[in-house]
Amino acid sequence: MPRVYTDLLDENGNAYNFEGIAVGTNQTKEDRKASRDNLRELLDGDFETRGGIEKDIISLGDHKTVIPHLNAGIGLSRKLSRRINLGIEYRVQMSDNDLLDAYEYRTTLDETVSNDFAHYTSVRLGINLGSFERRVEPLYWVNPLDGPLTDIAELKQRPKFDLTDSDGDGVIDMTDQEINTPAGCPVDTRGVTLDSDSDGLADCKDKEPYSPPGYEVDASGVAQVPDEGYITEDELVEIINARGGTLGNFSWFLPMIHFDLDKYYIKPEFYGSLHHVATVMNTHPDMKIVAHGFTDNRANSDYNNVLSYNRANAAITYLMENYNLPRSRFIISYGGEQAPIVKGLRDSHNISTTEEYKHYINRRVEFRVATATDTDMSRPAGPEAGENTPGSSRPGSKYSGNRNSGY
Repeated sequence: MPRVYTDLLDENGNAYNFEGIAVGTNQTKEDRKASRDNLRELLDGDFETRGGIEKDIISLGDHKTVIPHLNAGIGLSRKLSRRINLGIEYRVQMSDNDLLDAYEYRTTLDETVSNDFAHYTSVRLGINLGSFERRVEPLYWVNPLDGPLTDIAELKQRPKFDLTDSDGDGVIDMTDQEINTPAGCPVDTRGVTLDSDSDGLADCKDKEPYSPPGYEVDASGVAQVPDEGYITEDELVEIINARGGTLGNFSWFLPMIHFDLDKYYIKPEFYGSLHHVATVMNTHPDMKIVAHGFTDNRANSDYNNVLSYNRANAAITYLMENYNLPRSRFIISYGGEQAPIVKGLRDSHNISTTEEYKHYINRRVEFRVATATDTDMSRPAGPEAGENTPGSSRPGSKYSGNRNSGY
């Protein structure tokens, strides 16, 4: 317990006489200064008297050294937005201290009530600073059921992935461009009935699905070849030139490959398809192939043109490096978001899994036999587009969530 001493006695051991210390009414600065100077002259600075200490430290009476307080309040807040909220609050403080209000006596003989109360009302404006991408909203505003309720709402809005294949051709109705294909007719990847020799008769009705090019066919699809025997080399060249140099429609025999979102690397599942393209080219050493790249529609045209060019170029590069095919046998072409296989898709990123599957169908490179009029298309103007590495586009990157991102 510390000891406290006070200066109560003069040098003769007598109590100080403070009469005459005060100058005037002490209402002016000069009077107060003169009174302080008189007090300093009177006191001798010898703290010889020990101060008193109450025996009962905690007491509920009028005289004590530890004073209990009681604080209480009530308030109401309203959230105006994620960043701004407004509140009003009332607070009261009760103290067993007669001097809390600075008054101990009403008169020289009448003390005031010892339990003093202080209270006030305040209005509070709260502003949540910082970025919500890196910081969460204050938790006292967050409904703990927001997460589950959001997930439930999303599930209710999600369309059912429908595997219905009405015509039984192996292509589901969602991507089938020919819903009513006749039973038993083979189709391409789009669900369209195959006509391998382009004679106008579907393979399932064609008695000769691979008629030799350059000859008329009958109602059964059989080529009307003269009986003279084999044609000469000059006659074959003439037929080929008349058919646009395609050697018949070999495009049906050439597969297409697809790409991940905003990517142009070759996916391993399409290595077999590209092996088939290389096999056809090695079997026909004079054949040139057009690689035509496409994107989905979730980007502006300039970006999509560059991305579709990159995809076609990546396919050609793969065939050159892995099958020793010369660049001169390829013609690069691109079409951006033109000629989609699945039409009418939204250009939004907030889509269902089913819609994303449809966009995937449109992100492709198609191969076909080159004609005499096909020429290389140079790289379109514009910034670099897409990435040549596996993995999904990162959220928040320059490629995500806006119309300037390419897909």
